[in-house]
Amino acid sequence: MNSLREHFRRSTQGSGRLVLVSGGIASGKTRLLNDFLDHAAESGALTLRATGAPDERDFGTAIIDQLLTNPELPAALSERAAEARHGTPNTAQDTASPADTPLLRDICRAILNHARDHAVVIGIDDLQFLDEVSLQLLLQLQRRIQASRLLLVLNKSDHPANDQQRLHACFARQPHYHVHLAPMSPATIAGELSAALGGAPATGLAARVHDLTAGNPLLADALIQDNRHPEPRGPLVAGTAFAQAVQEFLARGDDRLREVAGALAVLGASGTVELVSGLIDVDPADVEESVAVLTGSGLLENGRFRHAATQAATLESVSPAAKSRLHLRAAELKHQQAAPLSEVAGHLVTAGAVTGNWSIPVLRRAAALAARTEDIPFATRCLKLALSAATDPAERQALVRSLAWITWRVNPSGTTSYLETLRQAAVDGNLEHADSAVLVRHALWNGDRETYTTALNVLTSRPEALDQQTEAELKLAYQWYFGPQPQSAAVTGGRPEPDPWHQAAHSLSQVWTQGGNDTTTASAERILQNCKLSDTTLEALVTAIIALVLDNRPDRAEKWWATLSEEAARHGATTWRAMLDGVWSSVVLRSGDVAGAAARAQSALGLLGAPGWGASISYPLTSLLWAYVTAGRFADAAEILRYPVPEAMFETIGGLLFLRARGHYYLATGRALAAVSDFQEFQRSASRVGSDIPILAPWRTDLAEANLRLGNLDVARDLARQQLAQAGEADGYLRGMSLRVLALAGRPEDRPVLLDRAIKCFTQSGDRLEVSRTTAILGRPREPWRELGGGSAPRPPGALRPAHAKKLPEQQARTGAGEPVDSAVLSEAELRVAQLAALGRTNREIGSTLFITVSTVEQHLTRVYRKLGVSGRSQLPAELGEKVGAA
Repeated sequence: MNSLREHFRRSTQGSGRLVLVSGGIASGKTRLLNDFLDHAAESGALTLRATGAPDERDFGTAIIDQLLTNPELPAALSERAAEARHGTPNTAQDTASPADTPLLRDICRAILNHARDHAVVIGIDDLQFLDEVSLQLLLQLQRRIQASRLLLVLNKSDHPANDQQRLHACFARQPHYHVHLAPMSPATIAGELSAALGGAPATGLAARVHDLTAGNPLLADALIQDNRHPEPRGPLVAGTAFAQAVQEFLARGDDRLREVAGALAVLGASGTVELVSGLIDVDPADVEESVAVLTGSGLLENGRFRHAATQAATLESVSPAAKSRLHLRAAELKHQQAAPLSEVAGHLVTAGAVTGNWSIPVLRRAAALAARTEDIPFATRCLKLALSAATDPAERQALVRSLAWITWRVNPSGTTSYLETLRQAAVDGNLEHADSAVLVRHALWNGDRETYTTALNVLTSRPEALDQQTEAELKLAYQWYFGPQPQSAAVTGGRPEPDPWHQAAHSLSQVWTQGGNDTTTASAERILQNCKLSDTTLEALVTAIIALVLDNRPDRAEKWWATLSEEAARHGATTWRAMLDGVWSSVVLRSGDVAGAAARAQSALGLLGAPGWGASISYPLTSLLWAYVTAGRFADAAEILRYPVPEAMFETIGGLLFLRARGHYYLATGRALAAVSDFQEFQRSASRVGSDIPILAPWRTDLAEANLRLGNLDVARDLARQQLAQAGEADGYLRGMSLRVLALAGRPEDRPVLLDRAIKCFTQSGDRLEVSRTTAILGRPREPWRELGGGSAPRPPGALRPAHAKKLPEQQARTGAGEPVDSAVLSEAELRVAQLAALGRTNREIGSTLFITVSTVEQHLTRVYRKLGVSGRSQLPAELGEKVGAA
């Protein structure tokens, strides 16, 4: 501005001159010119201004018309302007020599005559769009300007296009002055930022603005607007104002500049001059010129966009149709150049279309590569696009198979349509060997034994038999869902010779009938060390973890669970993570961390949602139900029973576990008959599975507990003795359950001894939750964890501790369904609370021991007082001595 003011001062002294102002696009030329013309007008000069436009370039008097519409024009000059508008040719082609037009000479003479005695300033913006007739007027003025008070200020772009070079040469032949606008310095940006921030220092932020814009005023001002209230030391925000500024910048450039910028935005990091040239069919030299302009203007650096926001805004300026065409063309060119598959497929996916016969194979190979590198979403998009374009039936079925595999990892419910295609192929007898493996996987997850059997028959009846490892993994997977059964031997395909994989699987499968022991632990470790987490190994690996838990090796189980969870997260396999968390929640509950178990189960449910879980939803739901029952949150437990579950769930081992947990919910809420129904249903279901699996659900002791509540002490004792007889010497859990029932059903004087034995059995099995429950029945003021050789209950990594667990709304504990409770009988939860209260424990101590809230303790005590007809805890010891047998 100071330079222009000095030129203006000189011109007012009779030293007329022409000043060329140059700079990149959006470098501030327009703002400078407008500010200067306003200054000149305020100083008393006659100011005439005009702006070139590409759509008026061929209109012969476009600039002249703008210059001579100023209402302050002297009368003589105004008359000449009117004559010019009627007499000057409309286009340069209408006359061979526009400079010879008499009216042009008259206008030039009239302006110069006025400038002899008065200061006149003519400012032209965007000189590159100057029409030919107006050019001749300006050249005539330049040649005669020296002895006048006329100042010509012409703004021109630094773009190296031929027409702009020609214009520059036209004016450069005569004496002139040149002002070049440099980018804003960091100091200048800091000043403007400081002003925008109310005077706060902004040196660091200014440096980041300069790095992003190279000092381009348009872009820098937009960033300042986006960052008027920045977070301290936070990232620079390139928001709406910046995106609009980038698009405004591109709109000021010519078509070629916009084409090159759009092509570079589409190509991203792989953009080269040669590739851009081929993409938009422009000569490489012209591409280089545009790249130079974009670089000088702050959008590019070393041929790349300075910021992702700049690239995004540039892409946004390209129409959807043009963008799709560019991506398709980019895919073709990169395919011809043997570019990486992911790049070629990425352009096809973004375009949403295919081109040429080569596209579908490229998409399939790119999907396979993406799946191996853990980019499941991209693999899915590749396969879906390929499927939309494929016409060959065999190719379509192969794509469906791949989609079913990949989709299951992140969203099992999304595989429905793909699986239906494969099921129909099975019904029609057209199921391919590879398709059957997919169908087996999904049939197990959904508890669909019939589809599993059909697909398995295809797998084992073809010449391309399964390898031994996969056979062993499928055997363990089947047992995870349906338990040990003779039909599972069909997985081996009738192969007579034993092999290490089948031996390991056979040894590990003994956990279902024998519990954990040295043999199952050794096999579990082999499986965990040699099986990589995958779609086919998931159940085998969780079986191995459970085997370690049942052998009272929680530390080893925790190590492997954490390792597998991290691997599932790295692969982006939501389904794997959900299954691992759902199963692990039961281990956390077993450790006594009720709040942590609930949090882990809730997390697992949230990862997939009910539709995605299939039959496996039983695992998180069972843990959550047990946790709520243990904590006395019966209203929350009732909500779990309303959770949507597939019918097939109850045909699986996990479904049986849920059935058992539901029965204990009924027991805890005073509905012993409903509990009996569930325990009896479990007994029948276990028989249908083909094996009584006492280690997972001791239905005899469960029925015994229900009969205790009903007062059938003889039946309870008989069932408990049967269970005890079935339990092996090393089976601490079953022995403990049986002994606890016998203690409650037997003579009061025998009770402490039997309960002590039960505590030792639970301690042996590592079940801290049952240790705590049994200790509470004894009413001993001890920390149950002391029995386990530790000062506190260990929790797995990430498990929520009770104090930090998600707070559930306090709800009134109900017996449910409005059923009256026999006032002579206390529920198990009420009995535990009453016995501890009788020992003089405070409500807070009772809650801490039983893992329930103080509010829940108070609710239990209120019901106890009502049922036993006492007024307070001081009367509890005698009453409990009389009533405890009924519990």
